[in-house]
Amino acid sequence: MTRYLLKRVLLAIPIFFGITAVVYIMSSLAPGNVINIMAGEGNLTREAYEALVLEYHLDQPVVVRYFLWLKSFVAGDWGIASSTSQSVYTMISVRIGSTLLLSGTSILVAVLFALPLGVLSAWRPYSVWDHLSSVITFIGASVPNFFLSLLCIWLFAVQLRILPSQGMYTPGVPQTLGDLASHMVLPVLVLSVQLTGNYLKQTRGAVLEVLGSEYIRTARSKGITEKRVLVRHALRNALIPIVTTIALNVPFLIGGAVVTEQVFSWPGLGSLMIFAIEKRDYNLIMGITAVIALVVLIVNIFMDLVYAALDPRIRRGLQ
Repeated sequence: MTRYLLKRVLLAIPIFFGITAVVYIMSSLAPGNVINIMAGEGNLTREAYEALVLEYHLDQPVVVRYFLWLKSFVAGDWGIASSTSQSVYTMISVRIGSTLLLSGTSILVAVLFALPLGVLSAWRPYSVWDHLSSVITFIGASVPNFFLSLLCIWLFAVQLRILPSQGMYTPGVPQTLGDLASHMVLPVLVLSVQLTGNYLKQTRGAVLEVLGSEYIRTARSKGITEKRVLVRHALRNALIPIVTTIALNVPFLIGGAVVTEQVFSWPGLGSLMIFAIEKRDYNLIMGITAVIALVVLIVNIFMDLVYAALDPRIRRGLQ
């Protein structure tokens, strides 16, 4: 297992380099740069312009600039955000906690709801549970993220006035756990609805396929209770494709839930990335990209270990 883990870590290193290199080169190919934006906001003397060119290494080829950035990043120097003159590390560290909280809670809520309902719908096809599962799957797959967000704001914040619709805390009052929880309800609801539909579909299909297997019929013929057959045999063997689906959602939730963060003014990495792109803040763009890439790669390595824990055949292959 240790050897396998080391191999996965070594494989993740060139993947990280590839992701950051592609993003850096594509950002550099965009028309204009941070100096053009700074020059547009005020008059820059020729001396000041040339000094900024040297400071941002714009006199160097893009490949050289990438390796200069990479060297500084590995050394712990993430640079200064040109748009705010703040440390990139500080800006990201303030935001990443709220993004992980929002995404982690959304995944947890979706899993706790989708797994039992998916198992019930597979156990009793065409029952009430199965029809309910189909409706939720349809809603999660078809309703646009922004429409569901606006609908929740209109219903719960405007009409019923029972939930806040903006930010992470209420301005001007002490920050409490209850206040945070009330602000999380709507964005978590929007994200978890979409995730639940995906997880329900995957869970139902995987469990339904397992329930038709020979070893399930053998277990039932031995007199094993239906509850034990579902939990011990069917669900456990169906978890690998479900875990894979969860792992594939991580990149979307960490850096791709931009619409949800924008609509609810949630201070996460998604909204920060939009700000960085608008300002052509390359240091901030690369810092966010590197963090998202690292989180996704770590989650994928963790999921590989979960596969080994769930399937004895994988464990034997790693020995």
